[in-house]
Amino acid sequence: MRTLLAAAIVVLSAGTAVADCASMWVTRNMVFDRAGYCFGSNLGQSVFNNAGCIGTDVSLSAADRGFVAHTREIETIFECQINTARTSLDLPLLRTWLKLQDLPRQDEFASGCIGWTGARAALRSGHSGGASVIGTLRQGDVVLLSHWPVGDWNFITVSRGEQDAEIGWTDVKFGPATCRSLAG
Repeated sequence: MRTLLAAAIVVLSAGTAVADCASMWVTRNMVFDRAGYCFGSNLGQSVFNNAGCIGTDVSLSAADRGFVAHTREIETIFECQINTARTSLDLPLLRTWLKLQDLPRQDEFASGCIGWTGARAALRSGHSGGASVIGTLRQGDVVLLSHWPVGDWNFITVSRGEQDAEIGWTDVKFGPATCRSLAG
């Protein structure tokens, strides 16, 4: 059983280190984009297009500065290196990431639900029932939890087959009653 759980974590995390680095780069830079930052790099301009930007000296709230500092710390732990000279980013579901209202805070550890057995559940752009629906958790899905929860809400990455299929915030409970197996 232990070998099965270890293998499940490897499957859940296969390819996610690159995706985690890309998603951290996006979420960190979404903070700056929302503050009106004008990106100078090819990648920043390609992803955020500088529409409505006001300059490179933008003011961030204390919470946003904390989010950016935490994200940079985790990027260092993961040894992330994003080539900002490129004009594209290897991040599945990039357009969905850009729809997020509430940005997820990356954790350095991950866990998973292998085979969701609960009812269909909405995945939302933020950690509230009023946030827009951007995806659906379905029976049989593999769920990766690699971000800090906010209250009863978890930010999840859903895989179907070997591909990331959905992301979003949900307030469902993950455990033995709702997952065929747990990892992490």
